This record gives sequence, structure tokens and C-alpha cells, in this order.
Amino acid sequence: MKLSRQTVLALALGACASLASASAVYSISEGLLSAPIINIPGAGAYAVAFKTALPGERLRVGTRLTITTARPLTGEDRPSIPGSFKGSDSSLMLPALALLETDGTVHYYDATLVAVPGSASVFTVTTLVDTAFGRPVPGPKGDTGAAGADGSGGGGGAGPAGPAGPQGVAGPAGPAGAAGGVGPAGPAGAVGPAGAAGAVGGAGPAGAAGAAGGVGPAGPAGAAGGTGPAGPAGVAGATGPAGPGVAPAYGSYANGTAISITTINNLLSMSQTSASSGIVSGGGGTTFTVSSAGKYRIKYDVKVNSSFAGVQTYITVNGTREQSSRDGSDQSGARMFGEVIAPLQAGDAISVEYYNPNNDPATIYANGGIGLIIQRVE
Repeated sequence: MKLSRQTVLALALGACASLASASAVYSISEGLLSAPIINIPGAGAYAVAFKTALPGERLRVGTRLTITTARPLTGEDRPSIPGSFKGSDSSLMLPALALLETDGTVHYYDATLVAVPGSASVFTVTTLVDTAFGRPVPGPKGDTGAAGADGSGGGGGAGPAGPAGPQGVAGPAGPAGAAGGVGPAGPAGAVGPAGAAGAVGGAGPAGAAGAAGGVGPAGPAGAAGGTGPAGPAGVAGATGPAGPGVAPAYGSYANGTAISITTINNLLSMSQTSASSGIVSGGGGTTFTVSSAGKYRIKYDVKVNSSFAGVQTYITVNGTREQSSRDGSDQSGARMFGEVIAPLQAGDAISVEYYNPNNDPATIYANGGIGLIIQRVE
């Protein structure tokens, strides 16, 4: 009667628990490894089951097994050959591991499994040593028996041939044979890479002069001559219609009191207004908002009692610096000034900025230390 794989596995596991002949059983057909008891220092004893990636995979060095269950043991019966876990190198020793072949035979191996770095559930087989446990081992050859007595009477026929004697010891190796002939020439090798280019040769002698070329194209026109004398005045034309005109918009501003510079970015305040139309002062005299769109001429000058490296002044429109208006000086008492013509929209705000990157203390002179002129020109 042939037993099923499940029955053989159950018998092997039973033997593992009662006869203490194996620390674990691995079924090739199922790809399952069952260890009824593994001692873990500091944690106790556990029954652990592993599974390979594919059923039918034979256990060998390099095989990976993943823990599927780990159950702590209490007072139940335990085999006398447990597996043991070593925490210092994450290795698992399984002495006398029973390997259940697909034909039902069982072989025993001493196995070592080591946890894959970074994983607590995946192990790799690192050693697998055949113990030959349970296999028949031939005993020593017995002594030759005594010779039998000669038969009496007429000569009998020859007895049957005795059994063949044991295989004799292999004789010494014979001498080396003569060297074989030279083999045929191999195929030609591939063409090697091209060599480096040689040095450039010296210049050859100059050739004979060529024939004269044809006439070239005409050159560019010369410069225009001077303006002739003015002709007589023509008859005056009729007066054209009145144009739409430009709505006046202008303003002239200055500071009254001295201004102390205490921060890096400073919008300078001008509280005195000489003349203004179409421009509204705000922000404590730091912003000047135009009421109508057009091109504006904006001019400023600033005089400071002391100046420092890196100090710069700008005209800003809506907080954006007009780079062409930038000026700077590191001389005490120097004036910094600039002028731009900029297209503005109604509601755009103009300011004069004093940029003090090193936050050096400075004072703007009173009564004209700052001057600003805004004038619509188109």
C-alpha cells in the first residue's frame, strides 16, 4: 500500500514529536517547512511554519523561506531535538531536519537558516549537511568459513560456480599518451582599429599667380552732400482743427524736516507741496498717485549728510524700481538724482526709495533735502 504525501508528512511530524528524531520536516511537494519547537533566548519556545516561493522547490543552499505562522508553546509535549535561534547573527539551527521526498522517502540534514538583512520573516538556507541518518550502512566482511570435506565414491560432476569476488582496487593510472597533432589554424581575427592620424605635412611651394579677375560690383553710394540754401517761404496753410489737448497733471514736492534713515528699505516722505494737479499725495507723503493715464516725466534728487558704500536711490512705480533712475554715492553731503519718462496708468503710485543695504545710520537734510517733480508730457 502506498501512503499519500499528507499521511507521510503527518507520520514524519509525529515521529518528530514522539521519537525526537528531527527538529523540523520539509515537504518538497508542498514547499512547507514545519519546526515544532524553536527556542528563542529571552522569548521562549515557538512552533514555526515556513513556506518557499513555489511548491515543489527542493531545499538547497540559497533557498528562501518565509515565516507563515509562529505560535508560542506552553505546557504541551515538546521534542527533544528543538531548533535554536541565535540573536547575535539572526541564525536558526535545525539539526536532523527531515526532508520528505516526493516518492515518500525521508533524508535527514543539519541545516542553518539566516534572516535576510532588514527582514524578520524571510530566511535563507546557508548550510545543508547530509547526516545519512536512517540509511543502511554495510557491516564489516565476515571471516572465510572452513573448507568442506572431499566427497567419496565416484567422481561427481563439477559443482556450480561460486559467487563473484568483490571489486578489486583500481590499478595505477597508465602513462600519458603521445601529444596530439597541431590543430587546424583558427579563423582570422577582426581588423584592428585605425591607427592615429600622422602629423600634418609642411606647406607646399606657392602656386603661380592666377589670371586677373573680372571687374567687381559697384561700391556703395557716397555720403550725401551738404544741405542747400533754404528756399523762399511758402504760403501759410489753413489753420487745422483744435486738437484734444493733454489734461494737465503735475506736482512738485519736497521734505520739510530732516529724515533719519533707520532701516534698509526706506520710502522717503515729502510733506511740502509747491504745486499739484491730477496727482494725489498719500502714505504720509511717501506715495504720489496719478489720476489719468499717459507718459510722465519723473525727476528726483536726494541730499544726505553722510553716505556709505552700497547706498542707492530709485524711483519706484507701484513698488517696482525703475532701474534707469538708480543713483548712488559714498560721499557725505553728495546729491543722488535720477530722471525717467514712464508710461503710467490711472492709479499708479510713485515713490522715491532710499536703499541702505548695510543699515548704516544716515540723515536726509531738512527743507529741500528731497525733491520730486512729476509732469505729464503726453
